[in-house]
Amino acid sequence: MGFGPGAVAGRAGVLRRRFGLPTGFRLRRSPLIRRVQDEGRRRSAERLVVLVLPSPEGPRFALAVSRKVGGAVVRNRVKRHLRTALRHLRADLGPVDVVIVARNAAATASCGQLDEELRALLRRLDVLRGDDARRSD
Repeated sequence: MGFGPGAVAGRAGVLRRRFGLPTGFRLRRSPLIRRVQDEGRRRSAERLVVLVLPSPEGPRFALAVSRKVGGAVVRNRVKRHLRTALRHLRADLGPVDVVIVARNAAATASCGQLDEELRALLRRLDVLRGDDARRSD
């Protein structure tokens, strides 16, 4: 684990990156994720499937990257790229719960490609607000 400029001390002296998604922005419980999958609106593209459901608690996210996408290194890279995209989008999202499912094609995608596809899907679902929502595909 690197001790670079982005590392800060966490609970129990464990180092963590301050650039991750804070716990309050994560959907962590299976019943909540299942509810979004069952009742939410869905849009899909080549690399991602995005499901959204209105939520009174603000934007919260869950990522699903199965072993079909690749080995642990590949899956972790895809999740890292998606968390980076979500960090930039967080302020432009309304109060929704979002579940993002990575497809096999996400394994070879760059961070920019995943960010672009995620923005396009969220625009199609009409959950982006602010200047980003008015940007053209």
